[in-house]
Amino acid sequence: MKRRVQMTVAVLLALTLTGCSGKADKFYSEGIKNLESGSYAQAVEAFQKGLETDQRLAENYRGLGIAYYEMGEYESAITMLKQSLEEMKDVNDAFTIDVYYYLAESYRARGELVRAAEAYTNLLEYTHTAEAYEKRGTVYMEKGDTDRGLKDFEKAVALDDSYEVSWLIYSVCQQYGMEKNGETFLEQALDNGEDGRTEVKDYYYRGLFNYTLGYYDKARDELIQAVGKNSDEARLLLGKVYLAMDDVVSARSLYQEYLSRNENAAEAYNGLALCSIAEKDYDAALDSIEKGLSFAAEEDKQSLLFNRIVAYEYKLDFAQAKKYMDEYLELYPGDDEAVRESQFLGSR
Repeated sequence: MKRRVQMTVAVLLALTLTGCSGKADKFYSEGIKNLESGSYAQAVEAFQKGLETDQRLAENYRGLGIAYYEMGEYESAITMLKQSLEEMKDVNDAFTIDVYYYLAESYRARGELVRAAEAYTNLLEYTHTAEAYEKRGTVYMEKGDTDRGLKDFEKAVALDDSYEVSWLIYSVCQQYGMEKNGETFLEQALDNGEDGRTEVKDYYYRGLFNYTLGYYDKARDELIQAVGKNSDEARLLLGKVYLAMDDVVSARSLYQEYLSRNENAAEAYNGLALCSIAEKDYDAALDSIEKGLSFAAEEDKQSLLFNRIVAYEYKLDFAQAKKYMDEYLELYPGDDEAVRESQFLGSR
């Protein structure tokens, strides 16, 4: 949902329902600027002052709803957003659509999935976009209504056949145990993508889709094109492809090349660790893992920490592996693979 709040001040100011009105306009503009800068408490204060002028009520309630949403105060966000809709005096589809987006996501954040789906349905009365169908489909998947979810996803890709939308839908399907259905969207995107798209991102996504589907030769060929266009993202993924093809030498070369261009790159060190594990050099793997962990961002740590456990297992140091596994599960208790591995280590 961050996508919607990252509008420019100019765009936000364009979503207005009334003309300028002195103090009301001043407070509203101040609130919008605070929203964009992430100063949500100050935005609340400005919008509340705006309400005291008894003008631009719909806009100020909407601003309050967004601010409360960003602060994680979802019940207050819902109250303000619903009030914004009540206060609308003039027809403004763009404004209404924006309010419904935030209302739907606020319901979703509170776990009120039925109401979230209803809000997206109301939104779809004003606009038929791939994003709206994708988001409602995601809500349906989350509440277990997979048939409706998949139908919305089909409508989304019919409106927008970009690789980005297909990948997003695949990721949602995978998250909710519908990976095979998600793969269908990837296959469809690859079929539709045979029209000569030659931007770096096109080569990258085709490589990513083929890698995910297990078509490693095709993935390699696409990613080589992206690397030729100087894509570091493609270098990392091509390294994974080579590892999947048991070409450790080529994988290591790519990770080292990446590190020569990006010194503190945890994902590349993780790749080098996997190369060393494949070569049964477990001490070298652990060395790469520790280097990666020394500056890894939070999103990069999980894989490094898991591979550290793997390296100690291969070293037959089960006590150390179990120690790190216990620490890992405290951080990532939902990792089913790690839970199963922990049970194995407990039997050693």
